[in-house]
Amino acid sequence: MRINWRIPGLGAHFLLASALSVCWTLLEVRGSPPEIPLSVVKLWASAFGGEIKSIASKYSGSQLLQKKYKDYEKSVRIEEIDGAKLVKNLAQNMEEMFRKKAEATRRVVEAAEEAHLQHEENPDLQYEYFNAVLINEVDEDGNSVELGGEFLLEPNDHFNNLSVNLSLSVVQVPTNMYNKDPDIVNGVYWSEALNKVFVDNFRRDPTLIWQYFGSAKGFFRQYPGVKWHPDEHGVIAFDCRNRKWYIQAATSPKDVVILVDVSGSMKGLRLTIARQTVASILDTLGDDDFFNIIAYNQEIHYVEPCLNATLVQADSTNKDHFKEHLDKLFAKGIGLLGNALSEAFTILNEINQTGRGSSCSQAIMLVTDGATEMHDDVFAKYNWPDRKVRIFPYLIGRESAFADNLKWMACANKGYFSQISTLADVQENVMRYLHVMSRPKVIDHEHDTVWTEAYVDSALAQAHKCCPKHKQQYPLKGHWKAHTSHVHRQLGENKGPNPMTTVAMPVFSTKNETKNQGILLGVAGTDIPIQELMKVIPKHKLGIHGYAFAITSNGYILMHPDLRPLYQEGQKRKKPSYSSVDLSEVEWEDTEDFLRTAMVNRKTGTFSMEVKRTVDKGKRVLTMHNDYYYTDIKGTPFSVGVTLSRGHGKFFFKGNVSLEAGLHDLEQPDVALADEWTYCNTDEHHEHRHLTQVQAIKMYMTTRKTHFKLLPELAQTAPATIQMHVSASSSSLFLCFNQPLADGALPALKRCDGQRQSMRRMVTTLLRECFTTIWLNQTPTTPQRISQVDPHQKPLCAIDFTPRLAYDESSSAPALPGTSSDPVDAIHAKGHDPQSSNSDLLPSRGSMSCFGTGSVSDALESPNGFRVRGDRELIQQVLFDAVVTAPVEAYWTGLALNKSENSDKGVEIAFLGTRTGLSRTNLFVVPEQLTNRDFLTAEDKEGVFNADHFPLWYKRAAEQVPGTFVYSIPFSSGGENKSVVLASTAIQLLDDRKSPIVAAVGIQMKLEFFQRKFWTASRQCNTLDGKCAISCDNEEIKCYLIDNNGFILVSEDTSQTNLFFGEVEGAVMNKLLVMGSFKKINLYDYQALCKEYAGSSDSARTLLDPFTAVKWLLTELVIFLLEFNLYSWWNCETIVKAQRSQRTMMVPCDTEYPAFVSERTIKETTGNIDCGGCIRTFVIQQIPSSNLFMVVVENKCDCDSAPSVTMEPIEIIYILPKQLKFQKDRRRPQSCHPFHPEENAMECGSANTLSFTLVAIAFPVLSFVISR
Repeated sequence: MRINWRIPGLGAHFLLASALSVCWTLLEVRGSPPEIPLSVVKLWASAFGGEIKSIASKYSGSQLLQKKYKDYEKSVRIEEIDGAKLVKNLAQNMEEMFRKKAEATRRVVEAAEEAHLQHEENPDLQYEYFNAVLINEVDEDGNSVELGGEFLLEPNDHFNNLSVNLSLSVVQVPTNMYNKDPDIVNGVYWSEALNKVFVDNFRRDPTLIWQYFGSAKGFFRQYPGVKWHPDEHGVIAFDCRNRKWYIQAATSPKDVVILVDVSGSMKGLRLTIARQTVASILDTLGDDDFFNIIAYNQEIHYVEPCLNATLVQADSTNKDHFKEHLDKLFAKGIGLLGNALSEAFTILNEINQTGRGSSCSQAIMLVTDGATEMHDDVFAKYNWPDRKVRIFPYLIGRESAFADNLKWMACANKGYFSQISTLADVQENVMRYLHVMSRPKVIDHEHDTVWTEAYVDSALAQAHKCCPKHKQQYPLKGHWKAHTSHVHRQLGENKGPNPMTTVAMPVFSTKNETKNQGILLGVAGTDIPIQELMKVIPKHKLGIHGYAFAITSNGYILMHPDLRPLYQEGQKRKKPSYSSVDLSEVEWEDTEDFLRTAMVNRKTGTFSMEVKRTVDKGKRVLTMHNDYYYTDIKGTPFSVGVTLSRGHGKFFFKGNVSLEAGLHDLEQPDVALADEWTYCNTDEHHEHRHLTQVQAIKMYMTTRKTHFKLLPELAQTAPATIQMHVSASSSSLFLCFNQPLADGALPALKRCDGQRQSMRRMVTTLLRECFTTIWLNQTPTTPQRISQVDPHQKPLCAIDFTPRLAYDESSSAPALPGTSSDPVDAIHAKGHDPQSSNSDLLPSRGSMSCFGTGSVSDALESPNGFRVRGDRELIQQVLFDAVVTAPVEAYWTGLALNKSENSDKGVEIAFLGTRTGLSRTNLFVVPEQLTNRDFLTAEDKEGVFNADHFPLWYKRAAEQVPGTFVYSIPFSSGGENKSVVLASTAIQLLDDRKSPIVAAVGIQMKLEFFQRKFWTASRQCNTLDGKCAISCDNEEIKCYLIDNNGFILVSEDTSQTNLFFGEVEGAVMNKLLVMGSFKKINLYDYQALCKEYAGSSDSARTLLDPFTAVKWLLTELVIFLLEFNLYSWWNCETIVKAQRSQRTMMVPCDTEYPAFVSERTIKETTGNIDCGGCIRTFVIQQIPSSNLFMVVVENKCDCDSAPSVTMEPIEIIYILPKQLKFQKDRRRPQSCHPFHPEENAMECGSANTLSFTLVAIAFPVLSFVISR
């Protein structure tokens, strides 16, 4: 349920407005003549419009550019974009990217399990390893500290010039753990074998960033090696085991009921520890889990009273909501555990039957200071003999009087018992239950691949503080993680962290003696920046307003241009629920959740709806009709969608120019390409990372290609068998023929499944699925050394074929064209001689001989042997745009050199952008004289081509009538105006709705220059003697210039510039709304921020009571004295700092707010306003060829009492958090491992310490009950 608080009085007459707008106009024009002559205002508007359009057209070169594109009108080809095909190709490209990352992770898993299998545990093992914190540290004598040592670190551009070691990994151990513990030392020792795999993975796929292995023992091995820095307290709180990627890979989805004892014995320190224990349990739950919390004494109390007898999804918002309620728990009465257990079992049973939870594992977490009974009757009734619900008791406090009962509960119900005596014990003890829950998965030996939602990890601010020279850091699994250089170049300096997703897999013990124990060794993973996904998006095909997006199986956004994870753009502070923003919260016009439901259920299809897209920091709105195309990304839990706006957004045109002309014009100094668009992939090989996109394009277009051709030795006649041999340990392939081929024949292949394919299609399929490199022997008689191929590897399959297609040996092979869309282009030659040392000798096998051409590769003829890959279609079109727009640069140069032009320096910049991300700029003043230096820079995020949108000036111009200019004053992040006016117009190829918008051009001019032109025009009149009866200089009237969204560009009071007109002239704006000249559009922001008064919270008010304050201080003192250590002290100080923070803060919220837009059909109108008996007249007149309106208002009446019209957002108040109230459809993970019959359930938390009496009595009872 939600309550929308709205501003009263604004919308009461709105429905009447459209019907009466024409009547208003006619009545008021035909009535008594207004004191403001409409003809005079029209004259002013016409004069100003003609003057300002003349300036904008002249200095932008819009007419010249329109003519140049028109010259190519007959030679270009216009195509309608096939959205279904576009999203299918996009999904395949993303699938390929994800597959490579998953394969790299799987190789780490296999290596880890093999290394552990060969290792024998040695409790006395002494081993010096590279500790991430201690490397390169020295003592007072200059000697390396223990576990430190000299560790070579070199800046690497792939990791944002962060100093890393590409040959070795480092090991991080949490501060609260002993870094020479035998378990850790043994784990570090055997996991050293992963270094070789990390390096090999990075060699195979140079786009990889961070690879790592998180151990169940607590240490974290990370590649490449990098130095970690503790915070100012000397602490690194990072523990890999409580990260989502670890928890999600280690366990199956689960339903959890947490029982908290709040009886009188839990007062004081015990209740504090209990709260922290519950909070830590919540931290281990992920989006695929469900939970509820019940506090019990002699009665049952749901922590959230509105959610009785149900479970809620464990997303961040829900968990935070329950954590807030933990502070409201207080201890009194007696504890009746039996009732609480019965309630928990009842909930879990009902949830399981209705399928409203995870439909997988179930557990009850019991947080108490003791149990006087074993409650075997409850377990017999609800849980035995199947024991599908595990029990995890946490004994709070140092006393062990009732420990035996709790231990028995755990052992009898496949759980685990833990005792927590201090706050410092909480984390380690809570984590133990995860390894018990993982047992069935381990015994099944299921290496489920898991993918996290989009998230930003690590204490990024700490990394900046430690190393200020690295301006752009990237989130890591700890305090250090460098942003890769290519992403850094895209994001620019001083911008916030980029979200990522992680692919992770569990690592198991494969030793026979531990099989039924289900020992989890840890989790391996690698990160994929969301920016990497955005690189494969064909942005030029999406149109000006189109975009691509992706969601998870829970409906959360993985990638979307409207996702705002940070409190403020450019800052690093993340919103609490940034990783669980639902698709329905950004595509909120889909009130029936049709799009979301289809994508969550991995459907393929289309959907259309009218949408309202906000731009310019949410202050302006564009209404359009969008078509959505969506499908699933195979091998992942993600679905991807593409949005195309109807009209010009669904059409694309192709033109052709010579390569020489295109490259010449592309290399001009005034040309720039979109930083975040991928014309050529310069990240695929280290040797190309230094290239600019223009350099890469030149290299791509001018490099001769090598085509796959059969050797003459294969030109024989006879059916034969081809065997494609693949090494399981490499990505290499070789082809062997046991009989010669027919003369001049290209074989058609028959796959193992019996389907026939051409050689081209077969090789293409194999390349896409298996390989990055192919080596073929060069002669039919001499065996050759094949790089990285195991000569004893059994062929994957033998494929029969017969001759089908003949061609001339001297011609280029038609099977492998060098186009970027062909997967064959993805084959990379390794750049070394197949005869090199380190190669394996491939012997002849009976009658089988091997032939080939050397390297099947679209290879660059350069020393490194790698050819840069690119998007050929995009490159061809950007070359076309470079040629067509080149005359504009010469035109601008001529204007700049003409001293008689722009003498007052009113026009500062001319600029243009095209549909391919190409832009040109020209300065008419020296850079130091620019009024707004942020424009067209990375600081102006909305003003440049980005990975997910066109520039704001481009988008707004595209939605205006062709030939008109859009004028606006930029809104800055800080609220101050930039003292400039931007003017832009769109360039259409054809004169119809289906014509693509090929470019946009514009200028930046000084605000003072623009306003001066307005005031000059408003002094004109049409009298013969030149004496004007009225002008904007008169005190009797007020003159304003507003845009189509109601923002003021010109006012006599300069402080009103860029304010919303309704805030200044509320009465006039209300009248314009009623008359229909403007319309109000209600918008929603589900990622908004609202101010909250910190002193209004319940927790803060309790400290205002003197007794409560003293009690709180004493409690904190006791905790400090009892639990003092570095770890708990650091946490306490953090809490104190939070309590001393500002009294007001910005908190996430949902809001409703209005936007306003003019009605295009109404060009002019007049109106009267009754201000308490005084009639006030106004006139509004559109400025020709623009989005502007002149508003002239009489100044004789005082209308200040009229309500203003504002754009202030109104917070939407929920009785419950929306996630708790509105549970949406989600798709459960396909893999589930709740229990296994071979599981050894006796590993249940020091069960061997059970007293003889308890064992003698309890277990016979248990055996009897289970046997029934």
